[in-house]
Amino acid sequence: MIDVYVSGPAEDVAQLEVLGNKIQGRFRFSGEPKPGAARVQLLRAVRGGLLSVTRAGGVLVSLDQSEGISLYAGIPRSLYMLICVVLGLVYWRVLELNPLLIWEDLFVREDPECLCAARGTVQEYALAFERPWICPACLEFLRCTGAEPETAALQDVLAHATSAQDRTPAKVRL
Repeated sequence: MIDVYVSGPAEDVAQLEVLGNKIQGRFRFSGEPKPGAARVQLLRAVRGGLLSVTRAGGVLVSLDQSEGISLYAGIPRSLYMLICVVLGLVYWRVLELNPLLIWEDLFVREDPECLCAARGTVQEYALAFERPWICPACLEFLRCTGAEPETAALQDVLAHATSAQDRTPAKVRL
């Protein structure tokens, strides 16, 4: 279990704590700082798109357009945020485990529908959230880096999202 300190708007942090600790077992989310915890910051916007990850700074997740994207995807905003946060934590863990890799090494260009595909803006992620998934090539890459438990947690969250989408009667198109 990896402790994760989440900072940002109090309501968003509380929602992540409840939902994140319920549907996956690898990360333990808390709004209270703990020594050695991974750090996640929920921000209005992140330069370069949806999220940014560094070994030292942890995970930065953009809340820009999160309401619209989650509505478009047919999932609760809290689940959208959780997907973004867990994806960022998987990337962070890969960087922690593999000191020779850099942030840019983590993006695939083979499958544009994969959540791991390189995108320049938050808006470009909206289509990926129609059916959020990780392509087989990225799954294999993430597993080969030693991040198997974190990748499994991400898959649990994505399965929960797909299940939530299947229960949504009709998606709203923006």
